[in-house]
Amino acid sequence: NEDEIEIKAQIENCDKKNSSLKIKKKKGEENKTDLYKCFSKSGKNFELENDTILTCQLESSEGYVSAKLDLDTIFFNQNGRLRRGFGGFKQNSKNIKLEKVGDNEDLHLTADCERKDKTFRTNSWVNLDGYFGNKNGKIVYNKAINKKKFGKKVTKSD
Repeated sequence: NEDEIEIKAQIENCDKKNSSLKIKKKKGEENKTDLYKCFSKSGKNFELENDTILTCQLESSEGYVSAKLDLDTIFFNQNGRLRRGFGGFKQNSKNIKLEKVGDNEDLHLTADCERKDKTFRTNSWVNLDGYFGNKNGKIVYNKAINKKKFGKKVTKSD
């Protein structure tokens, strides 16, 4: 629909200078907006604990708050490529890390992932900015890009 197209366009245009946008909650709720922030552009101290637990500080109306998400419950290894779905990528991946990539410095999860033939594909990656957003300090799933319910909570902030 038109609202989804507009949301997608705004999210895809997030960069270091434009880290937030206002989005209508639902069509029936007039004049109600939420501050939705581009994931890595509105956070700091992005780290991995035990290779899979993403920890960070995200902007909120109260300042920066702690947020945490187990990426191993979301991504899996499909013949050497990281994919969203069943989870469990850690069991057959190595050299797992976070990297800022490109002119927009998007946050990527990268890993060397085992293929069916037992060789490893190096530097398999997923763009975390394409999957997640920041809604007032909480990591949320990004519907506009991934066709799930917009604003669905994936984890609670600490």
